[in-house]
Amino acid sequence: MLSTKNPPNLSAFATVVALALGFAAISSAAEPWLEYKGKKGPGRGKHIVLVSGDEEYRSEEALPMLEKSLRDRNGRARASAVASLGKMGGEKALRLLLGMTKEKDRNVRLELMSALARAGGEKALPYLEREMADKTDKSGQIRRAAVAALGTVKGEKTVAALEKVLGDKDKNLRLAALAALGSAGG
Repeated sequence: MLSTKNPPNLSAFATVVALALGFAAISSAAEPWLEYKGKKGPGRGKHIVLVSGDEEYRSEEALPMLEKSLRDRNGRARASAVASLGKMGGEKALRLLLGMTKEKDRNVRLELMSALARAGGEKALPYLEREMADKTDKSGQIRRAAVAALGTVKGEKTVAALEKVLGDKDKNLRLAALAALGSAGG
């Protein structure tokens, strides 16, 4: 019931409604993207794609753009798309990520391991185990990243895969496996 002592401030309410309607009209009329044209310098002729989505709804509308970015010549663009797909999760994202397992770019491979673990869980184990066993990785960075990614996947199969690494010659890999076992429940 409305009080006659303190009547509602109708002008403030009308202002709020008018602003809300104005913003709704502007946002529906505007293009869904921004475009900045590089006229000279390092931005000239460059095409930069920023994809943002509402993770609550898994942003499935972004999948075609992310899929296109996975084929980009630029490794940073591919790594960014991989990271986004890992956060997004779901079967479609996992399928796209699994299609990247032959990637050569080190940074993309590093991002791919954690993305697969996030998006695929135990479904990512075969790939992560293969990377963990890759003796061609001279720096050990890829192998350690695979171990760390496995540490985020819970389950008996994960523990068994990590226990295999405890006998490896690489001390840093063994230490990473111990830390991952602590995370994975081993």
